[in-house]
Amino acid sequence: MNWIKIVVVSLCLSMFSFSSVLAVQTWTAQDLKAVTRLINTMKTDKNFNNRRKAAMELGLIGHPQAIDQLLFSLERDAFDDVRIASANSLGRINKPGVAKRLLLSFKRNKGRTDVQVAIIGAIGNMRKNATDVAPYMVQLLKHKSP
Repeated sequence: MNWIKIVVVSLCLSMFSFSSVLAVQTWTAQDLKAVTRLINTMKTDKNFNNRRKAAMELGLIGHPQAIDQLLFSLERDAFDDVRIASANSLGRINKPGVAKRLLLSFKRNKGRTDVQVAIIGAIGNMRKNATDVAPYMVQLLKHKSP
């Protein structure tokens, strides 16, 4: 599992090496309806591919209303593809406090290496909103198998 340690180190470094630009984001009524519809898809659709696509679209819209459902799917969906899409979308939404919750999800996804790598990538993409979890990510380097 040395490659996971390499990914953690490179993402930790990238968090501090680039400046991030915060853009003010506004959503239309149509966006909010789409968010509600996509969250419902993630909750109720039996087809994992539809849930995966919904997670990806929620990340593209970027509304914080989706955070709780994405975190729930990241930890409880039966399919890793949905979990990975949820992690990536949470990184795109990039709101303060989400990095800590992603770190908890990392531990809850033990044995799901691809999902853990996606979580690390999402935390790395969050840059300034993830600097408070960097010491904990470094702790991951000390363990043989996260």
